[in-house]
Amino acid sequence: MFILNYFRKNIFQLNLSSITASPETLRVLSESFPKLTKIAYCGMTQTNEKAFLFLLKSMASRLRSVDFRGCARLKGSFFTLFGTALEEVFFEFIFLNFSLIKKINNLIKIKCKLKKFSLNPQSRNNFS
Repeated sequence: MFILNYFRKNIFQLNLSSITASPETLRVLSESFPKLTKIAYCGMTQTNEKAFLFLLKSMASRLRSVDFRGCARLKGSFFTLFGTALEEVFFEFIFLNFSLIKKINNLIKIKCKLKKFSLNPQSRNNFS
């Protein structure tokens, strides 16, 4: 048990892509990795915004990189959770409405350390 606890507390990157879980399970999971700075949760076409809010609530302020490409049901309400440590953002949105564009614009303005921001897998813009 000590070894498992040691590794859990020292993981910096986590890829949850293709793992289906309830919002509550994602919340517990996010609280289990206190040093996490990079997360990928790609291709989750059926995962809703609530699940992402639960996943990010306890870790968003310290994340440096997020990759949510292929998550079709995202609306972007979690953008406000990110802190100033955020450097890389990878999303893929099928529908961009005015509200989402405004949230993305605010994220780019507020996060002065943002070096990469992509709205699709082919586009990797550098903001350095």
